[in-house]
Amino acid sequence: MLTWGETKRLLSKYTDRKFGSTSVGANLAWLDFENADLQGANLSLVDLQGTNLMHANLAGAYLVDAKMQGANLQGANFVGANLHRAFLWGADLRNANLWGADLRHAMLQDANLSGARLDGANLSSAVLYGANLDGTGIIPFKGSKDFAFYLPWQRYIKIGCVGLPVSESLEVYQ
Repeated sequence: MLTWGETKRLLSKYTDRKFGSTSVGANLAWLDFENADLQGANLSLVDLQGTNLMHANLAGAYLVDAKMQGANLQGANFVGANLHRAFLWGADLRNANLWGADLRHAMLQDANLSGARLDGANLSSAVLYGANLDGTGIIPFKGSKDFAFYLPWQRYIKIGCVGLPVSESLEVYQ
């Protein structure tokens, strides 16, 4: 596993704008950060397209507007990470830990979230069309042709990209 110091040295080679220990706006596409320790790192606006972050520790990291389409994020730790508006189209998030992550407005279309831990994650207005949600605890909404699901931990019904508060008569949807 790369230490944070080793990771910062590697990041500095690819960063256009460096702000302290952050790498805002860096182009890190197609690099290998498997098992890297990026806990609390500011990777907002970073291009991580196709990057290997398998089993990386990104707990508490800032990945706002990060471009991670096609990235290998299998088994990565995103506990409490901010992935607001992250572009994760086609990303491999199998068995990733997204507990308490901020995924508001994230683009997860065609992403593989099989076995991912999503409890406590904020998926408000996230786009999940075509995403593999097997084993995530997200229960498909019965009787709808639209993409819809019930998030038991948030008590919300999500339809497409819209979140509607659940009424007290939840049994209608179960």
